[in-house]
Amino acid sequence: MTRLLFWPVKRVPPTRSFLNQLRERFGLDQPMYVQLWHYVSGIAMLDFGYSYRLGVPVFDLIMDRLPATLLLTGTAFVLSLVLGIVAGSMAAARVKKPSGSLIMALALVFYATPLFWVALMSVVVFSVYLGWLPAYGLYTVGLAIQGLRWCLILPSTWCYQRPP
Repeated sequence: MTRLLFWPVKRVPPTRSFLNQLRERFGLDQPMYVQLWHYVSGIAMLDFGYSYRLGVPVFDLIMDRLPATLLLTGTAFVLSLVLGIVAGSMAAARVKKPSGSLIMALALVFYATPLFWVALMSVVVFSVYLGWLPAYGLYTVGLAIQGLRWCLILPSTWCYQRPP
């Protein structure tokens, strides 16, 4: 209904003065090198701008999500390091044995499989069908630290699979 009511408003082009006001407000009327200087100096002072959609500074949004990002990255790195060293050592110790060949074959299969597909299928299997792990989010309602560990299993498992 709102699309039908406001459709004529969308069809009206903005006035020239309105466009000029926008250009002046956002600095688009200045030369490119001046715009670049304002951008780089803002980044240097940790001023990343303002999110008009959410109504807060972008720096606040980044800082709000940084702890979860660092936790996921650190967990995936440690998991990758431990599993890589263990699997590599096992494969090196069993060079011409079937178990060493199996480890190498599994490593190749995991490396060759598209990461997005494996991650989606793991969410489908472990969250939807089995109900063991949460499908998304950092925290689960009703669980404290144990919920945090459960929420990290799926993303950290597939973040460590291969380097970007």
